[in-house]
Amino acid sequence: MVKLIEMMLDEKLLTKDAISKLVKMRPPKKISFANLIAEGLVDKNAVEQFLVKKVRQGVVTLAHLEKIDGIDMVTIMQEIAKALNVEYVDLDETEIDMKLFSRVPYKQLIKYHVMPIEESDLNVLIVFADPLDMAAQDAIQRLFPKKPIRIAIAQPKQINQHLQRLEINESIKGLVSDIRKDLNQESNDDEEESPAVLKLIDIILKSAIYMGASDIHIEATEKSCMVRERVDGLLRQGFIFDKDIFNPLASRMKLLSNLDIAEKRKPQDGRFSATINQKEFDFRVSTLPTIYG
Repeated sequence: MVKLIEMMLDEKLLTKDAISKLVKMRPPKKISFANLIAEGLVDKNAVEQFLVKKVRQGVVTLAHLEKIDGIDMVTIMQEIAKALNVEYVDLDETEIDMKLFSRVPYKQLIKYHVMPIEESDLNVLIVFADPLDMAAQDAIQRLFPKKPIRIAIAQPKQINQHLQRLEINESIKGLVSDIRKDLNQESNDDEEESPAVLKLIDIILKSAIYMGASDIHIEATEKSCMVRERVDGLLRQGFIFDKDIFNPLASRMKLLSNLDIAEKRKPQDGRFSATINQKEFDFRVSTLPTIYG
């Protein structure tokens, strides 16, 4: 931060008088972009354009930008994308092709801080936390030898969250396999009695609490079972399973909430409590029939 302030002084985008005014305020205010902008001592657009330029020059990283208060991260990311002639992707609003992850070792994703998003007939869209990292681009391109990669940028915080979610997805593959085995082996037992289903629900609840979610949506689509979480008012994709996981998952949730498992045509409401990370949480459950389940 100090170095960036010094650079702005050198480029005459900020004056020493402005900094002096900030320090002399009662009570004195910390020298930061947020305070300089809030007090009208520096133009917000000038700050954002300055930061875009420093990213292009490799002086500032996208991860560094996220630590700066008082700036519009989305606006800056969009401007950086234009300046670098790449795309900006909001990962929370983008449908991700999960099949692509099977072609990239998880360690590589973590090492280079990247995520494959979608594949077309012409190329593969990859988001990078550092769009200037040529070594990362070369390494990822080698994983897709038949098509060129298309470079995009995303907020590093979003990439982190999605990579953490991917790690959780990897850890539950065994559970999904166990659920299928239980479904195939069951005779007189109900599908919701599978212990693997309980473990899967526990992971879903822990993930939602970790993300600070207010709602969890478990729904069947035409081809899958989708788990979404509402965070900061927006529904975000959590987990995607094959559709055969929906019935045992939904049935077990109904059982936990003292709902009628056999009733699939009428809405129902219930509740249950669970201990997550040594804390007690209450969950209200509402079911709503849909075309797929």
